[in-house]
Amino acid sequence: MYYANYPPPPGLPPPPSQAGYGLPPPPPYAAPPGPPPGAGYAAPPGPPPARYPPPPRTYSPAPPRDAPPPPPGFAAHAPPPPLSSCYTRDVQTHMPAGGPGYELSDCSGRRKALLIGINYIGSNNALRGCINDVHNVSGFLQQTYGYDEGDMVLLTDDHDPRGRAFPTRANILGAMQWLVAGAQANDALFFHYSGHGTQVDSGDHTKGDGLSEAICPVDFQENGVIVDFQTTTSSSSPYRPGAA
Repeated sequence: MYYANYPPPPGLPPPPSQAGYGLPPPPPYAAPPGPPPGAGYAAPPGPPPARYPPPPRTYSPAPPRDAPPPPPGFAAHAPPPPLSSCYTRDVQTHMPAGGPGYELSDCSGRRKALLIGINYIGSNNALRGCINDVHNVSGFLQQTYGYDEGDMVLLTDDHDPRGRAFPTRANILGAMQWLVAGAQANDALFFHYSGHGTQVDSGDHTKGDGLSEAICPVDFQENGVIVDFQTTTSSSSPYRPGAA
């Protein structure tokens, strides 16, 4: 070139193609000191652990608290007291000072029960649970107070409507007569009713409201209700003093 024999002007870089100019060559490569990774590696001495040890416990469970002592006279799973004992404890202790005005039973004699439950199945007046009430009370009387199943009458409207166990007005009044028939002093006669109730004008104006309470048999729309004085008449005429 024309200017090949002239040096470059001061302060300016030489042409890139001109010999003797350019970046300095890189230094020769040298490996880092020490052996390369993995060379001469050995596992730590001893066998490998079978499993990791559990972490140390940082808490301790609280000691169980002692249950409070039972009340005096308490016995676990104690059998129910005899019916006469329950009568003395729960009834006689709440009587007025002059007594009720009639002779009471101590419930130590024969035990009979009449249990009525009406769900009014298939009607606009249907209830739920009345039949269950009867079976629950029946089991309670047998298990707790020793009533015998053969001395219990159950009237529920899931029976044959043509049978005596169907709670029609006539069947209920007849069962009330059975309940008190042959009653003796100290018998325990139990009556339970689960179903609709109402009030009617009985014409007895000696009462404050002139109304009498009544229960509704399954056929009350055809044959009427059973008023309280009718139940008293049906169930008390054969009574003897001291039957309850």
